[in-house]
Amino acid sequence: MRLPAELVLEITKEAAHQNILRHRGFVAALCRVCRSVQLLVEPILYTTVRLDNPSICTIAAIHNPRFARHTRRIIIRKASCSWLLGRRAEEFPVFTDVEFLIINTSTLHLLSMMDRGMRLPRPKAMFLTSMYWLAPDYRPALFDAFSTVTHFALPHSGQTTFFESPLHTTVLKFSHVLLDISPPSHSLPHLLPQQVSAFLELPSLERIVCRCTNATAAQYDDVCNRLRDLTDSRVAVVEQSITTSVRHPSMTAQDALEQDAFEQDITVAYDAWYSGTVVFKGI
Repeated sequence: MRLPAELVLEITKEAAHQNILRHRGFVAALCRVCRSVQLLVEPILYTTVRLDNPSICTIAAIHNPRFARHTRRIIIRKASCSWLLGRRAEEFPVFTDVEFLIINTSTLHLLSMMDRGMRLPRPKAMFLTSMYWLAPDYRPALFDAFSTVTHFALPHSGQTTFFESPLHTTVLKFSHVLLDISPPSHSLPHLLPQQVSAFLELPSLERIVCRCTNATAAQYDDVCNRLRDLTDSRVAVVEQSITTSVRHPSMTAQDALEQDAFEQDITVAYDAWYSGTVVFKGI
């Protein structure tokens, strides 16, 4: 018994969605089955584009603007992207409809500082996968990269000074923040209220979610107690367990864990920013 063509196409479409992040070669192969499948699957293949590796199948998205119109999510995972940074401006299409961007601080900083006519994506949601100390003179250029961002995610770390700049309350327009707390940052609970408080100063902020990844029960309770002391009903906490994939040699285990978590987050759109339980209910 043969299945109706419409059902076969629907099954193929669902298979493409399920495998787009972990098995992109499979999704690319589907595009070569026939013209009907190509028209259905190609937009899914280029919905998420990785710009940190010249050998993957989405390299065509960089050289052919035809694919850029499908792109809604861009991922730059590696801590060092010499291949990406070495591109000429004319090699990049204008990604006009990017909604989600996963990137590390150093690459975002370098791209922001470059004067080569390259247009950075202007996403609504940004996942910053690593934090490091940035000299005050360099912060304005990086703040500009956040100009369209309303939903922001980053790892909890000891580097809190960046978002304590006097500029941040006037420039940043974040309405929702996701703060991922994963090993070994569980050992820095005393810094958590300080980092959360910096975001609570934003006039635009509606909610901040502190996500405890692979935390013990004691660590989770400690986070809840420290955040409850802030007495702010915009603060929520949620638990998560995740196993990291094989990471690039330049990544730490924590970086790989957070980046895998953020890649899972973009598959469910904005759900991560609306998860969790508010820790302070008010009097």
